[in-house]
Amino acid sequence: MLDILLKGYDELEEGVLITDICSHPVFLNKSFKKIWHIPEDITNLNKSITVNSILSGQILDPNPIQVIIDKIYDNPHIVYYQQIHLKEDITIKMISSPLYDDNNKLMGRLWQFIDITDSLNIIYSLKNSEELFRIIFNLIPEGIAISEIKTGKFYKVNTNFTHWWGYTQEEVVGKSAIDLNFWVDLKQRENIISILKNNGIFEKIPIKLRNKTGEIRDVLLSGKEIIIDKNSYMLSIPYDITDLIQYREKIISLASFIELSPDPIFEFDKFGTITMSNEASHTIMNKITGSDDISKFIPFEIDEILSAIINEEDKSFFREITLNNCVFLENIYTNSRFKTARVYVNDITLRKKAEEDLLKKNDDLAAAFEELLSAEEELKKNYKILLSNERALRESENRLSLIISHIPGILVTIDTENKVTGLYGTALSKLGLSMNQGIGKNLREIFKNTDESIIKAYSDALIGIKSTFEGKYNDRYIILYTEPLIDYNEEIIGTMGIAFDITDKKLLEKERNEILIQLEPCTEHF
Repeated sequence: MLDILLKGYDELEEGVLITDICSHPVFLNKSFKKIWHIPEDITNLNKSITVNSILSGQILDPNPIQVIIDKIYDNPHIVYYQQIHLKEDITIKMISSPLYDDNNKLMGRLWQFIDITDSLNIIYSLKNSEELFRIIFNLIPEGIAISEIKTGKFYKVNTNFTHWWGYTQEEVVGKSAIDLNFWVDLKQRENIISILKNNGIFEKIPIKLRNKTGEIRDVLLSGKEIIIDKNSYMLSIPYDITDLIQYREKIISLASFIELSPDPIFEFDKFGTITMSNEASHTIMNKITGSDDISKFIPFEIDEILSAIINEEDKSFFREITLNNCVFLENIYTNSRFKTARVYVNDITLRKKAEEDLLKKNDDLAAAFEELLSAEEELKKNYKILLSNERALRESENRLSLIISHIPGILVTIDTENKVTGLYGTALSKLGLSMNQGIGKNLREIFKNTDESIIKAYSDALIGIKSTFEGKYNDRYIILYTEPLIDYNEEIIGTMGIAFDITDKKLLEKERNEILIQLEPCTEHF
């Protein structure tokens, strides 16, 4: 039976060490040897080896191990938890608990060592990735949004969304753009969703959207399909071109009033010679180059335009030219009647810069999402490991619960408000109690006529004082051991007390003393 039990320990992923009551090792499983760099073929464990001698060489600060051993020496029945750090940047969760034989006699201790380094690293990495995404997401000046592709419901919007569209995050999350009457033409949405499903991305599609006040805005919409928790979402970035379109329409409306136009307008003939220009052409050219030579506005590669003039064709052309870091969009129309080409020049420097910034921000956001998705994949990869660790922990807790429930006395735990959190032990039936009866009640409510020294022993443990008390309860002699319960942050969260009935022992001692008193005269005489 013991061989089967040890073989089972040997196959566990967590490190397992079993010691005798003097803290000398009697069994090391494979995982324990791997963690502490102990050769696999070591089987000879002599009495000179101790827990401290095995562990101290690998731990950054070996003092906690000696503290644990001292506490175990004072109270061999203690269950102790400790997080320790190895020299190889490995974090170990250690659990030390007593082992009992079938007669509930202490026979040694079980030490468990669980590597939680990867779990901690995953948590830190995920937090950093989420924080990076949050910063980039909210820094983008456009009112961007993440919405479900299937339902159209908003999942998240950035902090600038309110500035652009008038809705707060609380007003839109959980609702769709259709619910909020965003779309002026639903066919535009259907077209975008179709492109997104086919290509996974779309760029600068002209649409019209309605803000909270009902104002209709012209937008160039870009977007990309992303996956969050296995669901498909659309990340959309709108670029508002309403003002730009209105400005362009104004230019067209003023086309008949060339001289009133604030933008350069000029014409050239089939030879490329300028035949007409407005005042703005000269003013802007002087401002940019310091020269009055407006022929610099004529774009390169105009053979196709000249050919249309010669062939008396009415055609439209669009060109971009750059002069001293200023970018201009030129709308060129050939007129068969006058055999000229008229050029309308529009300064798009700011728009080009905005487009470049938008593309860069879009790339940054995509990169942030890639990091987030990568972290998610890493989390999924380690999920099975976490589940395995949790199962092992539950098994350990079950074994501990089995041991506690068979204590030949009474074990009582309380919280910092003196309310009972646990009640165990085979001696409960002698008091007419059952396991965990009265959880949440005050200690005095469960144990009537409790001696004040017992209450004091529990209260002292809440301030870190361990104590051993010997007294009476309901005409029975008891011995009580109390000490504080400490969590992983080394903070006291309650008190644990174990009481044993020593009435029979006391009666035997009393009888022995009486016999010794009776024998004393005989001894002197002899």
